Amino acid sequence: MVVKKQCLAVLVSLNFISSAASAGNIGAEEQTTSHWFFSASSGPVWTNAGEDQTISVLPTVTNTYVANRNTRTLIASEIFFGYQSNIMLNYFGQLGVSYAFTDLIKFSGNIWEDSDPNSNYYAYRYDAMYTHINIKGKIYKQWTTTVAPYLGASLGVGFNRTDYFYATPLVSGKEPMQPFMNRSLYDAFAYTFEAGFQKIINTHLFGGIGYQFSDWGKNSFNPGSGSNPSLAYKTQHFYTNGLQLYLTYIR
Repeated sequence: MVVKKQCLAVLVSLNFISSAASAGNIGAEEQTTSHWFFSASSGPVWTNAGEDQTISVLPTVTNTYVANRNTRTLIASEIFFGYQSNIMLNYFGQLGVSYAFTDLIKFSGNIWEDSDPNSNYYAYRYDAMYTHINIKGKIYKQWTTTVAPYLGASLGVGFNRTDYFYATPLVSGKEPMQPFMNRSLYDAFAYTFEAGFQKIINTHLFGGIGYQFSDWGKNSFNPGSGSNPSLAYKTQHFYTNGLQLYLTYIR
């Protein structure tokens, strides 16, 4: 419901601004100089992230963590600031710095004691939030006087936070356990690819819609008090596929 409301609000805003400024549309021939720009985007993304892994919790105890891989929906947002220039004829390029973030996502799964599927005695859960700061480039071609397809990519550093790993017993006689620290931060390599269309609204304002693939990088939980010092729970990649709606202001 939250995702639908946010997407509807952006679409209504784009339609309103476009209608109000339709008389100000410009062609590619008026964009031949270089400009600073600022862009903001947001939209729903989907992920089935989660990885099964076997971890030595104690020297004589090895547990398997079986991840719930159901598809989940969350919101990803981004701000992008940089410089735009005419590359050749009707082709334009943008280069700058982007900052992106997700809302809270909940991971869950089951724990097999001694890696035995018949010893499915615990369910686990934890929360995570992902951010990254990337160098981003984008190129678009002015296809008509108002519409332009684009391609973009970015790479940089992700700053991923995990919280509240907790294991709940599924059978009587078992105690809750918390083998990892309550909060862990992890720096990771992150990158994105995107493609879509943008529309000129007026001399300074563009609206767009497109697909974006993101790898937000790795997250990790460090061992908790009393756990094996070498113990670590890691998810190597957090992939999302989604829709981005954005507005760009060109100075």
